[in-house]
Amino acid sequence: MDAIHEDDYSHAIVSERMTVILGSQISSLLQQARAELRSFSGVHVTALGYLLTLLLAELSINNVENQRIVMILFAVVLFLLLIHAAINLEDEDRPFLLALSVLPLSRLLGFSVHRADLDAPLTAAGLTAMIALSLALVLRQMRMPLRELGFRLPLQFKTLIWLGIAAAGGAALAGLLFLFAPVPIFNIADDLPVSLPVLLALGIAVAVVEELVFRGALLHAGRVMGGVVAVVYAVLAYAVMQVGYYEVPVIALSAAGGLLFGIATLKSRSLLPAVVGHTLANALIVLFGYPLLTP
Repeated sequence: MDAIHEDDYSHAIVSERMTVILGSQISSLLQQARAELRSFSGVHVTALGYLLTLLLAELSINNVENQRIVMILFAVVLFLLLIHAAINLEDEDRPFLLALSVLPLSRLLGFSVHRADLDAPLTAAGLTAMIALSLALVLRQMRMPLRELGFRLPLQFKTLIWLGIAAAGGAALAGLLFLFAPVPIFNIADDLPVSLPVLLALGIAVAVVEELVFRGALLHAGRVMGGVVAVVYAVLAYAVMQVGYYEVPVIALSAAGGLLFGIATLKSRSLLPAVVGHTLANALIVLFGYPLLTP
């Protein structure tokens, strides 16, 4: 009888220990899940907060007469992003903050270049070059080589399929702009004749740099939040940067184009379809003298 009681006692102890261990493991998993949920929510709050701040700065372009105040607003947003990124050296949202910092920086560079009162091609070429250099420095800080953005050879069949879809979408986007934005905001044809330098500066270079920023650095850095979520944030950022200069139809169509190019980038794992589609759209817009899709 004593042996039986000892066996029952041993089984009870083992069962209790297993229950404690299992409970501890479940508790640990729940705590980890809660921590990840808080972190996930924190990333979204941070991203949406900065996008809202950028939106307010963009709205000030047309609503604040003193352009110095507008420049100060963008400078403050840039300062906050860089300080936040510097503090969060080990956080997973640091690359997203660095990529987002290119947006207020590009706006500040734009204000500076426009003050020089250069021709449209020289203005676009100079601004594009400075943004490209800034982006290169940001990518270096993000430790992100260009091949991670999707510049890989040889091209896969899936990439070619999405390249065709993006090209068709870019042509359709230009056509929709002709229909729903009949009043040109930035009319190339009225300012200077369309030439190869104009097409290269305003059509191709601008599109390539924009795709490197929005569907390249921003989308790639935002993948910590999930691929689809990263596409949405890239679209929101692109739409926000249109607010200061364009009307609602242009902003809505730009966002639709950004969504298509983002999905193409995500599905093909290459930036080339988005670059081709955006370049085609901008080239058609420049050739026919309609509003240029530049934030």
